[in-house]
Amino acid sequence: MPTIESSTILWSIEHLLSHGDTDIFPYPLEFQFFASRKAEIAEQLSKQEIGNYRPMSALESLVPKSRYNFRVAHQLYPIDCIILTSSIYLIGDELEKVRMSPEGGA
Repeated sequence: MPTIESSTILWSIEHLLSHGDTDIFPYPLEFQFFASRKAEIAEQLSKQEIGNYRPMSALESLVPKSRYNFRVAHQLYPIDCIILTSSIYLIGDELEKVRMSPEGGA
């Protein structure tokens, strides 16, 4: 069963600490823990078999959209966010190859 290398997970943690997980919600408190134990967390998560990983439910909230409207927003559980960010980092080059150009062509 595939796993994610600890170096990739460490990159993801650094990325999330620098850029956050969303522009809607404040940084989760867990990020302070991630900052102090990056290497340990990366090592432990690198042992997780991705096919057996079961994410938690996302936090769902109503957030202002405009002066009179709201929209539903979701925030992933912090560990789920690390796993997702790591996974996207791994397939990023392949995703970029199939993106449309700004002009609209492939």
